[in-house]
This record gives sequence, C-alpha cells and structure tokens, in this order.
Amino acid sequence: MHLRSVWALAALLAGAACAADAPFLMPEHSREFVVGAALVYQDEEEGSARRSAFLRPHFEGEWSNGVFLQGLWLGKQLSTVPHLRYGPLLSFGRDRVSAHGGHGSPRPLVGAFWEYQVLHNLSIRARGHRMAGGGNGGLLDLQLASFNSVAPHHALGLAAGLRLSDRRYLQANFDAGKDASGGVKDVYLKGAWLWELNPKYTASMTLESRRLEGSAATSPWVARRRSLASSVMLTYRY
Repeated sequence: MHLRSVWALAALLAGAACAADAPFLMPEHSREFVVGAALVYQDEEEGSARRSAFLRPHFEGEWSNGVFLQGLWLGKQLSTVPHLRYGPLLSFGRDRVSAHGGHGSPRPLVGAFWEYQVLHNLSIRARGHRMAGGGNGGLLDLQLASFNSVAPHHALGLAAGLRLSDRRYLQANFDAGKDASGGVKDVYLKGAWLWELNPKYTASMTLESRRLEGSAATSPWVARRRSLASSVMLTYRY
C-alpha cells in the first residue's frame, strides 16, 4: 500500500490532524489537497440518549514546508527525524452549555501533537488542547494504534486510547460540580478500514466504541456512559 494511504489510515484512527504526512516526504514547494464527505451516525452529544445521522464535509491540505490543514485544525509538522512527528495545533471550539446540545460562542483552541512510530505498523500518539486563556480547562488524548495492509489497496487499523481532562474542562462541558476531579474522561476502541479505489479516490469506514469515566460519567447531563459511533467516507485527492 502507498505510504500516503498508511498515513491516511493513521489519520482516521487518530481522528485529528496529528497524523498528517511528514513534509520532507513531499517535493519542495509542492502541496496536496483532499476533499470528500462522510456519513456519520453518533450521539448528538457526549452521554446523550439521542442519536442522529448527518453528512459532514471533509477537507485536508498540506504543504511541503510542514503546514497542514485537516478539517478545522491548522498545524505545523516540525520534526525532521524519521518515524517522529510533533508540532503545534490551532483551531476553534465551543463549550457545551446545556444537556441538550447548547454551545457557547466559538473560541480559539491551542494545542500540540506528538507521534512516534515504534514499528512499521505500530505507533504511539498524544494530542492535547485547551481554549485560549485556559479558563475552560484542557484535554489530552493518548493512543496506541496499529495499521496493516491486508490485501492490495486495502488496509485495516485498530486503536485503543484514553482521554484525560482537568476539573475546569469537566465543569465547562459536563456541568460537573465543585468536587469534580480531573483524570480519565473516557476510554475508547476504534477500528478503521481503508480502500484505495484508484490513485485519486479512497473509501473508508470507521467504528468507535467509547465509555465515559470518572466525573464525566456521573454528570447530570449524561444519560448513558457507553456510546458507539460510525462513519463512511469518500475522498478525492488532487
């Protein structure tokens, strides 16, 4: 399988821009873009009893100088060491302000990512972010992922991870009380399948099982701790 398809599968497992291609793999002064759409079926909010299906646009862009864009995340890949990637991230996010999906005004999110490829098909990742100003807490995602080519133009991936949050994050997004303690917010297991239809088009499918933990699980806004999310996506690279 083409190297870029391996990183595309890694991005599906990570669910974030931290798995973007290393810039030194691209010709100098070059750039590449991916557009597509995903049909997603998931809980309307974390812990919600209501589920919905919707169509979500997908966009990626990367430049040979290390700058990349994936969805609403803008980042910069700084490493020049093989098998290692790290750098800053910037995006926008909103606090959840009600049990039924109300959100506050958009605010800048600042963060960073780190990934080390232990073996050709095994990597360790970390990604953290917090709202600018720090008043609404932060979130840290730790993940172990494996991805393998199973047939010509087909690859499968599996990732297991946990997300850590501080007390301020839980209070801002889960209405946790003053006695809430930071720690593990949720644990998850995620699988992804990728099929290179041709050099331009790629189809993929993901499935993620998540379980809320600690103060997030006991939030008055949470109707159920366990959730299952799925998506099917088609992308075009140019």
